[in-house]
Order: sequence, then C-alpha cells, then structure tokens
Amino acid sequence: MMRLPSLSKIAGLGWRRQLSQSINNLGTNSLVLGASTSRIVVFLEEYAKSNDCRIIAGSGFEGIISTHLSSKLRSPARLSAEWKFHAAVPTPIFVFQDQLVGNGPSYFEWQQGESVSLMSYIDFLLFQRHQPHILRIGEDKNGGLHTEQIRASDLHNLDPQGFYQHVYGAMFDDLNAKPPRDWLASTLFEQKQKHIYQRVIRDELRLIECILREQRLTSLHDSDQNMESFLCEVQQQYSQLHS
Repeated sequence: MMRLPSLSKIAGLGWRRQLSQSINNLGTNSLVLGASTSRIVVFLEEYAKSNDCRIIAGSGFEGIISTHLSSKLRSPARLSAEWKFHAAVPTPIFVFQDQLVGNGPSYFEWQQGESVSLMSYIDFLLFQRHQPHILRIGEDKNGGLHTEQIRASDLHNLDPQGFYQHVYGAMFDDLNAKPPRDWLASTLFEQKQKHIYQRVIRDELRLIECILREQRLTSLHDSDQNMESFLCEVQQQYSQLHS
C-alpha cells in the first residue's frame, strides 16, 4: 500500500473534527460529495474507525487505502442495489464522482458550458430514492477541508442536467481551474470528458485489433507439423535442464 503523509502534516485535528461533526449532525441519511485527495483518504481512514459508511469510487484509491477502508468501497451498481428497499440509507455515503469513468445506461452526458462530461447517475438515483441530506466538501484557504450543505429544496423537480449543475458545477469548475495539490484522480477526471473517453476507448480497441491480427497471422503460418517440431524442441531442452 502506498504510504500516505503523516496525519499531522496534511490533516489538522480541527478541520477533521469539524468535518466529522458536520456529517454526523445530519444523521446517517446523508450523501457527501468530494474530490479524491489524500487528505480525504486520511480523514476517511480515521472516520471509518468509529463510524460506518459507504464509499462510491472508481480506481483512484487503488494502492492508497487500507484493507479496513477498502471494505467500505462500493461500485455505483452495487450500492444502488444494497439498500434498494430502504426508505433512508443507514450510513453516510461518500461519492467521488471525479473517478467514476464509464459510459452506457448508468451514465449520461452532462453539458457544462462547451464541455461534455460523462456522469454516473448514482447521485441523482440516491437523491430521488432516499432524499438524503447532501454535503459538498471544499478546501479552505489554510489547506483544510470544510463542508457546505446543499438545500434539498433547491434540487426538487430538477432533471439530471439541472441536478448535476447545481451539485457539481462549482466543484468541477474548481477542479479544472485549480486542481488540489494532493489530487489522486486527475487522469480519471480527464477521462470523464466525452472526447477524451472516446479517444481512450479507440486506442484500446486498436490495441485489441493488433493483438488479434498478430494471433491470426501466427496461426496461418504455423502448420501442425511446425507446432509438433517446436513442442519436441521444447521437450528436449526441458529434459536437458533436468538431466
């Protein structure tokens, strides 16, 4: 596991306590949105020791979080099914949209200015289903973190475009203009842009095509006899090594 900076260096006791209090004061039925920074990881490691929670994230925390905290990780699909029939969620849910990359029915194209981001529907789904309190985590001028509550009344009757603009507009503007110094998901965040995601997928498909073409050419040039001769040679070398 990658070694994180010491708690005293990146996380003052004051803002960590305030962050915990802000979350716990709203009760368990809460949705907490933030950017994937090492400060958040340190906070979550501490918070999860005495509070149950769930964390919706992609691959941005790989090699960073402990085994204890990784047990709290959920994919959007798994989390949406976990408490499907609950009126309210029984633990706070931390969502890190900046590292949720994908396409298909569980994602939609969010238009923000001239850019198009591929956003997971999970926040919108959880809000519509459970009506949780929503907290957004921001960075203060001293490098600590604080919360800002988003009023549920401002989100009612909004379609996904309006909902995500209200919830993520300011956060994504900040990530683009001034990325956090300890941001762990910058590459993944880039891939949320539709044109970059499509380019990555094209590159991966091209690689798969090259591998398949190479395999086909190899199969065409190798007769059964050639394969048998090669096998005999390998067996002889194996015997020599163990004689």
